[in-house]
Amino acid sequence: MGVVLGFMLLVGAGAASIFMVTKVPNIEMNTGWKETLYWLKDNTPAGAKMFNWWDEGHWITFIAERRVLLDNRNISGEAATDYAQFLLNEDENDSYKLVEKYDSDYVIVSSDALGSLGSYGLYAYNTTNFNDEKIAKYFGVVFNCNEQADSSTGKKTFACGPNTLTQEQMATIPSTLVSSPNQLIDQKVPGVVYKSEDDSAIFILNMPTNASFAAKLWFDSDGLNHFKEVYHNKTVKVFKVLN
Repeated sequence: MGVVLGFMLLVGAGAASIFMVTKVPNIEMNTGWKETLYWLKDNTPAGAKMFNWWDEGHWITFIAERRVLLDNRNISGEAATDYAQFLLNEDENDSYKLVEKYDSDYVIVSSDALGSLGSYGLYAYNTTNFNDEKIAKYFGVVFNCNEQADSSTGKKTFACGPNTLTQEQMATIPSTLVSSPNQLIDQKVPGVVYKSEDDSAIFILNMPTNASFAAKLWFDSDGLNHFKEVYHNKTVKVFKVLN
């Protein structure tokens, strides 16, 4: 029996390793997820439960060795709805109640959620209609920025998607939450432009997205009562749930 069991464990581990490097998202992509998983393993209690989206749930299980809300092997429709609604809520207390419902200890959020609230809305409101007014109102896009320096002048510029920004322009972009528009999207829709603290990305959000709890988590964690940012690596943030 021991030989058979050992063989089963070996096959399971091998299958998990193959799954993590062949499926999208790929764990080897330079997003900060790999480093986050090892941080979770080394810095959170062994029995801690994560409040997470299903995409990376199998990574958390296999590498961080922590309990998950969702993964792409075991998807709960109710939990998916609740995680999506957690991001879309405007009131922190409403989002906290959803986390409390599952007795989760930590929340994990990826920055790409800010560009995907419409997709999360499909889960939050159990619909397939992107034109639903509760979903269609959200707009957000995240551009990675590549820093470049002029070989003759040494002046820095930042290529962020289709945008090229000077160092002076980048310095004027906020990295913490603002409530008033500082940009017109397509020259007509009020919105807010943010940057990451390390200038590696810019975020363009319309006002409904800016009002979401996803934006509050990402840009105003110091102003929250129930969530404390404890780790950040590139596109991933981890928050400890406070009672």
